[in-house]
Amino acid sequence: MLADVQSWHLEHFSTGHNTEGIGVDLRKNLRHFLFRLVYAFLGCLAYSDLLFADGYDGSLIEAVRITLEREPSIAISKQQVLVEEGHVLSAQGVFDPTHYAGVIFQRSHTPLAGINSSVPISEIRADVTTYQAGLTQKLRSGITVNPALTVTRTSDNYLNTTAPSNANIALNFTLPLLKGRGEQVTTAFEKAALLNRDAAFQSEKHAISSSITKTVVAYWDYLAAAQALDIVRAAEERAKNLLSDAQKLAAGDEIAPGEVKKYEAKLLSGAGNRISAEQSLVEARSNLGLAMGLNGPEIMLIALPSDSFHLIDVTALGAISIHDMIIEFTAMVQNLRSDMISVDSRLHAAQTLLLVAADAQKPQLDLVLGVGYNGLTEYQQDPAALNALANNIRGLNASAGVNYSWPGNNRAAQGLVLQRSAELEQIQVERRALMNNILSSIEVRLNSLKSAVAQLKQIKAEILIQREVYENEKKKYRYGLTTLLDLFTSETLLTNVQLDEVNVQRNLAQALIRVRFETGTLLDQGTQIQNPDNLRLVTMPELAGIR
Repeated sequence: MLADVQSWHLEHFSTGHNTEGIGVDLRKNLRHFLFRLVYAFLGCLAYSDLLFADGYDGSLIEAVRITLEREPSIAISKQQVLVEEGHVLSAQGVFDPTHYAGVIFQRSHTPLAGINSSVPISEIRADVTTYQAGLTQKLRSGITVNPALTVTRTSDNYLNTTAPSNANIALNFTLPLLKGRGEQVTTAFEKAALLNRDAAFQSEKHAISSSITKTVVAYWDYLAAAQALDIVRAAEERAKNLLSDAQKLAAGDEIAPGEVKKYEAKLLSGAGNRISAEQSLVEARSNLGLAMGLNGPEIMLIALPSDSFHLIDVTALGAISIHDMIIEFTAMVQNLRSDMISVDSRLHAAQTLLLVAADAQKPQLDLVLGVGYNGLTEYQQDPAALNALANNIRGLNASAGVNYSWPGNNRAAQGLVLQRSAELEQIQVERRALMNNILSSIEVRLNSLKSAVAQLKQIKAEILIQREVYENEKKKYRYGLTTLLDLFTSETLLTNVQLDEVNVQRNLAQALIRVRFETGTLLDQGTQIQNPDNLRLVTMPELAGIR
C-alpha cells in the first residue's frame, strides 16, 4: 500500500498535472492505507487467536499445560534460577587458576658521574629483556600456590658486556594461619551460592504449584458459572411456561388478572438472573485466562469446560480425623512444601555466610614459603636466553616469612557480622511465620474439604426430594389438584437447590486442590521437569490413615 501512495506522488508531480485538490486526495489515500494496516493487524491477531483456539480443547489438564508454558510468574522464577546459577559460577571462579605471561623490553641510558680512566665511557647503555610466566591457584584449603618463571637478559657497555641471562624458577606458597584458613571458610561463598540456587529452584517449583492451583480453582469457577447459567436459563424457560399458563387461566377467568403479575415478575427475575449469570461466566472465563497467562484476544476464545466435577470417596476421607491428618501432614510438609524447602536452603546459606563474616574479624597472619633455583647463560640472543633455565644451576633456593596485618577498629568486619546476623534472624522469623501459616491453612483446607463433602451428600439428597416434589406438583397441576402458585414455589425451590449443588461441587473441587497445594503434594519432588498429572488435581493426597 505504501508503494501505491508513492507511485501516486510520482504520477501527479512528475507529469505536471494540476495539483489542485492533491492535498485532499493524499489525505484520502493515507487514511485508506491506515485502515488497511489496522485491518491487517487485526487479521494477524485473529489468526493467532484461531491457532490458540485450535490448541485448547477445554479440558482441565490442557489448561494446566498451557499455564506451565505461559504463566509469567513461572517464567520469572525460571530466570531467577539462572541468576543464582551465575552466582554459583562466580563463587567457584575464585578457585580457578589465573595464568599470566609477558615479555618486557627496556633500553636505558644512565650517565656516569665522572669519566673512569680504565673505562672511558660517559654513560651506561643497557638493553634488558625479561620473560615471565606463571599461575596463581587458590586451593579450597585456603593455601595459595604460585609457580613462577622469570628470565632476564641484560646487555650493556659496562658490566654486562657478555649479555648474561639470569633465570629464576620458584614455587611459592601462602598459608593463612588465622583469617581465611580451612575449607569451611574458603568454600563458604560457593556453598552459600549452591544453597541459594537450590532455594531458587524450589521457589520455581512453588511458583509452578501456586500457578497450577490458581488455574484449577479458576477452571472450577468457570465450570460452575457455565452450569449455573444452564440452570438459570432452564428456570427462565420454565418461568415463560408458567406465565403462559397463568395468562391462559386469567383469560378463562380461572384466576384473577392481577395474579398474572406475579408470573411476569418471576420471568423478569429469571431474565435478570440469566444476565447476571452470563456476566459471571465472562468474568470466570477472564480469570481462567489470566491464570493461564493468556492475552485478551486469546481469553475471548477460551472454550467452555469439557471436564465435569469429580466425585471423591467419602468413606476414605472419613477414615481418619482432621486432627490426625494435620499431625501427619505436619510431619510431611517440611519435606514436601517447596517454599519451606526454599526457606531452609536460604537459612543454611545465611548461616554459612555468617561464619565467613565472623572469620573476617580475625587478623591476617600468613606464612609465606618458597623454593626454587637460579640459572645463568652468557652470549645468548633472544629467545635463546631461555637456555638459562637449565644451565649453571648451583643449588636450591629457599625462603620463609610471615606477613601480618590488622585493621585498626575493624568496623568493616563488625558491620558485616551485624548484617549477616540480622539477615539470618529475618529468615528465621520468616520460616516460623511460614510454618504457622502452612499449618493453619492445612487445618482450614481440610475442614473445608470435609465440610464440602458433608454438604454435597446433603444437597444431593435434597435435590432428589425437590425434583420429586416438582414433578408431583406438575402432575397435580395437570389434574387440577394444586394451584399454579404451588407449582411456581416448587420450581423456585428446585432452581435454588440446583444452584446450591453447583456451588457445593465447586467448593469441594477447589478445597481438594487447595489441600494438595498446602500439603505440598501437588508436584513430584523427585523430578526437575514437571508434567501435569490429572489424578493429583482431583484426588486426596495419600496418608497412612487413608489409602
